[in-house]
Amino acid sequence: MEQHIRDILERQEAEDKRQLEGNGIDLIRREFRDADAILSMISCKRNLKWAEAPLVWNRAVVRSASEFGIRRHTASMIPYCHSHDFFEMIYVYEGSCRQYINEEKNEVVLQKGEACLITPGTAHAILSSGRDNMILKMVIPADMFRAFWRDTFEKRDELVLRMERPDEFCLFPLSHGRDGSIRWLFTKLLEECYSRDHYRQASMKGYLSLLFVTLLRSQADSPEPGLCCRVSEQISNRLQQAQLKDIAGQMGYSARHLERLLREEAGCAFSGLLQRLRMEKAAQLLTETDDTIELITEKTGYQTEAGFYKGFRAFFGMTPNQYRISHRSR
Repeated sequence: MEQHIRDILERQEAEDKRQLEGNGIDLIRREFRDADAILSMISCKRNLKWAEAPLVWNRAVVRSASEFGIRRHTASMIPYCHSHDFFEMIYVYEGSCRQYINEEKNEVVLQKGEACLITPGTAHAILSSGRDNMILKMVIPADMFRAFWRDTFEKRDELVLRMERPDEFCLFPLSHGRDGSIRWLFTKLLEECYSRDHYRQASMKGYLSLLFVTLLRSQADSPEPGLCCRVSEQISNRLQQAQLKDIAGQMGYSARHLERLLREEAGCAFSGLLQRLRMEKAAQLLTETDDTIELITEKTGYQTEAGFYKGFRAFFGMTPNQYRISHRSR
């Protein structure tokens, strides 16, 4: 990522941190449709602070936007359940992103290079992000999205029909052959957000068309979409002792052949899949049990607590204890 793009995202980080350390009024007025009602609610709750707001507002909060924009999901942002009156594209430029969509049990984890498009009216909550994660949130006003979509794609396209329904979202998996193009298009769109010349709108429409075409093509890049699911099931059944060689043999492949299939056909690697399943299991144990870190380390197949801590922090951007405290307090 070019330095001037990083500078833009760092300014966004500083802005959110400054507003959240204050009373959050400017941020509330910027983000929410019923800002006055929300501010009134806060004043009636004995000077309720922003950090407590997610526990009170829950699904009633509706974000609003009338202009296209891209912002980083900053490390200072607090998880809260909300919907919005626009389409939102979440893209993981670096690291990972965890969120709940429609209900807390429906957890969606995105890794580097993956994206998720959420329709207006769909409730979700993006969990806290570490500084090592770079999650970009693209806001597309509903009128702009529908006009762009109508002009670009067939009216009866299945995805077009899905995007007209509330409580819908669409996942775009990592495509190794197209990831570079997708990353480039996101940075170009971010640049255009800060451009004010005569060609800005035409440029954004062109880049947006290319972005969605590339994302839709990425969905067709996996001729065997069930492979990762089948391997994931095998890993989950033997999480403490999961080995590529054993699972490949169980599925009738050599280890080398299964690794190649995962990389070339399903767009994932065995090691990445194993790490994700271990981390998802660790997160479940941290929030739903009182198991010690030593016991969770054993249950998730790590040899040492140090290795577990290192892997957990790299995946979630926080320590296991921090994760347990933050998610049990919600």
